Amino acid sequence: LYNKLYDFLIQKRAEAMVDAPVLPATSYIVQEAKIPTHPSSPQPYQVLAIGLLAGLMTGLLLIHIKPFLKITISNRKDLQSITDIPFLANISNQVSASYQMEEFMTLSTKILMIGNKNKVHTITVTSAFAGDGKSIIAENLAQSLGRLGKKVLLVDMNPINPTLKQNLVSEEGEASSNMADLYHENKNLHQAVQITDYQNVDLLTAGYLEHGINTLLVSDKTGNILDDMKSLYDFVIFDTPETSNYMDAIPLMKMSDLSLFVVKADKTTFNHLEQAEVIKNDFQIDNVYIVLNGIHHTMNHSGLQTSEKIKKIRKQVNASAEIKLMPRMLKKAA
Repeated sequence: LYNKLYDFLIQKRAEAMVDAPVLPATSYIVQEAKIPTHPSSPQPYQVLAIGLLAGLMTGLLLIHIKPFLKITISNRKDLQSITDIPFLANISNQVSASYQMEEFMTLSTKILMIGNKNKVHTITVTSAFAGDGKSIIAENLAQSLGRLGKKVLLVDMNPINPTLKQNLVSEEGEASSNMADLYHENKNLHQAVQITDYQNVDLLTAGYLEHGINTLLVSDKTGNILDDMKSLYDFVIFDTPETSNYMDAIPLMKMSDLSLFVVKADKTTFNHLEQAEVIKNDFQIDNVYIVLNGIHHTMNHSGLQTSEKIKKIRKQVNASAEIKLMPRMLKKAA
């Protein structure tokens, strides 16, 4: 038994000597590893502090670089930074009908003020791209001027996407009642216009003009037709196609007393607005004004932030009834 135990120990010693790591003579242990007495764990307060600091630094960085990344127009300040075309009015997006009506009344007031200095009879409404809201601006501007007792003729000169007739005329009129008939001498202006559902607002569609906008430029009848419009109406408003694809708006802008270039907030880019500058300079059209449509923040008449209060004008009868209401209640209480 002792011999067997001795042989077993000798064998294990030999195996241990073979398996043991061989350290060269030049190697030595610098610091012996120590087993920690308790396991390591995350430090939540330190991680939270680092996260808050990283979030704060990221936010500050975005605030500083955001102006350099901005490419669309949002407010009057953006307009004035890239163009010298004067700002006229803004139209809010997703607001009450009463507030939007007040904004179009403000636009009408500014146009009337411009007319005090230079007579404004004809107005052309256009934009750089389709969907910027030029037809909506033309339609609501006509309604606002009509509420003020002005006789308004709204001319749909947008053969690409005519929408005014379906919005303004509930009953279908004669199919041939349009401007083309004025040039063919089939009808006079009284017969060509259509009565709309809005007070003091009439509609004239373009119809099929064989040469498009060039029909107005080359025909000798254009001057007489425009004179008839001015003699019968206080304002003539032309709705036109977008300037990025078609040139129809430019001759009308040249003929008109006032041109409204509609810019869509957060959609029209700085480069797109250059089209208005090019049109103004190349064709020497000085009466161009910008209307900023679809702004998300409520602005006042100057294009600055407002308190969002709506002006409510009460009739004299209603005001008198409110004044007399309180004494009646006091008498009942007594």
